[in-house]
Amino acid sequence: MSQLAMAIPHRLMPAIATAVSCVTLLYGCGGGAPAAQNTYTVNARVSGLSGSGLILQLGGGSDVAVMADGSYTFATPLASGTSYQVSVKTQPSSPQQTCSVANGSGTVSAGNVTVPITCVTVSHSVSVTVSGLLGAGLALQLNGGNKLLITANGTVTFAASIDSGATYAVSVETQPTLPVQTCSVTNDSGTIGTADVSGVAVTCMTPTPVSLTTLYSFTGGSDGAGPNGSLVQGPDGGLYGTTSGTVFRITISGVETTFYSFPSPSSANYVGGTTAGLILASDGNFYGTTQGNGLGHNISGTVYRISPTGAESVIYTWSGVDVGDLPLYGGVIQGSSGLLYGTAYGSSVFSLSTTGTEIEAPVSSGGCDGVRSSLVQAHDGTLYGTIDGQCVSGGNVTGFSLFKAVPGSGTGAVTTAEIIGNLPGGGYPLIEGNDGNLYGTGGEVNSSCPLGCGTVFRITPSGAATVLYTFGAGPSDGHSPSGALVLARDGNFYGTTLAGGTPNANCKSANGCGTLYRITPPGTETLLYSFGTNASDGIGPSGALLQASDGNLYGTTTAGGTANAGTVFKLVIGTTP
Repeated sequence: MSQLAMAIPHRLMPAIATAVSCVTLLYGCGGGAPAAQNTYTVNARVSGLSGSGLILQLGGGSDVAVMADGSYTFATPLASGTSYQVSVKTQPSSPQQTCSVANGSGTVSAGNVTVPITCVTVSHSVSVTVSGLLGAGLALQLNGGNKLLITANGTVTFAASIDSGATYAVSVETQPTLPVQTCSVTNDSGTIGTADVSGVAVTCMTPTPVSLTTLYSFTGGSDGAGPNGSLVQGPDGGLYGTTSGTVFRITISGVETTFYSFPSPSSANYVGGTTAGLILASDGNFYGTTQGNGLGHNISGTVYRISPTGAESVIYTWSGVDVGDLPLYGGVIQGSSGLLYGTAYGSSVFSLSTTGTEIEAPVSSGGCDGVRSSLVQAHDGTLYGTIDGQCVSGGNVTGFSLFKAVPGSGTGAVTTAEIIGNLPGGGYPLIEGNDGNLYGTGGEVNSSCPLGCGTVFRITPSGAATVLYTFGAGPSDGHSPSGALVLARDGNFYGTTLAGGTPNANCKSANGCGTLYRITPPGTETLLYSFGTNASDGIGPSGALLQASDGNLYGTTTAGGTANAGTVFKLVIGTTP
């Protein structure tokens, strides 16, 4: 026992022991308050977030919703010495992301805790399934790059992945050869979601040999002669067209019926001769135009209606001097407003209701030869057409002018039209391509083509023109293109020329009897058929081709056939897997 202990009276020893025990327990004896304990916050510092819906969790109970990059504090503070764990409860979406936690667990010491959270966007692969491939050289591209060479049928995947929320587009960069094939892509574009893309299909087709069949030869009698303009397919599957004096119907197997006969020039009811084909309007009737040619009838032209049963009625007549002041060279179209739109040779555009209310809008105040083609309505509602002769200051020069007319709001009538561009050669009707540009043909005379070789051109809606192809490139090439192009389901354009073609015994013309051709959007031309190859062939195809519901192309020739009165023909361009 120490000397100090021996000095303390025995009776004080219990009290001293009690005091020591209270100090040890860190509590004051006799009811005193406990000492305060320090607490600290747990924070998350988020970076790289672009999606929505991110939720973080602390210790399985305290959540915080994160909307953007930055620092976030959990609501529950933790005491020093307490363990913590931060985790991702819900990952973000739109776009899909994965957020990872660095140093997400530990023990709180003597300060606030900050946990880094890094988010990255999830990327997904794009696969294509190829079928029908026989040739070599097929190359696909993803989003304009990321080239992928295809050597066999099956499923292949692009090397590059695309982030969630981004768009993708698969296209054919190079078509296969040996044999030549045309491959098309379905489900080719979209937006990357939360899974790999696997629904893109590439189907390759081998063209069958092109063949032409003369379906019908006009006799020049009651069935008419010299079919002109384009054919149109009716709801019954039959093809409808016009000759100089009749409206006819022909089945795709070649059975012809005279649907309506116009009054002869000697008749008091004469309304002129047809100059263009028909259209099938939304009311179920056919509409067309005639061109007056004097003979004392004082008619410049008409727009007429043909019912599905063959009943004809003139819905509007232009009256003029015998030579005609507004002869209609082009047909009519039906616009998105329901009105009929057309052009007259006096350089004007007209709007016409199916009940006969007409509004006329001049294109120019002179200096142009006149409007010869029908109109086309682009997807934005604007009407485009061509004038034969460039409208320039001081007169017109050889070539053609492009004009546009915008239907007015409300009624849809056209009240003004303006010239927006010029191009050499004579202009024929235009069509709108898949790219929103206008495509057409025009005649252009040079020394190798007495009738004018002609061109295929592309022209932007603002009037900037590019010549894609010039005819007359070789002795068998066509020249003098006629009628509008047709954009077929294979993505290529098809058209006709009045002359040119491979020399043959059945064609007696030194300039050839005409051709059928295909041209790709970039301008690669292929001669498909030369008229006169068979003895029954027509001569001088006229008007645009029609791709009917069976996939074949149908058209007419103004002459040739068994009676030299013109024909209806079928061109087989179908493809097989």
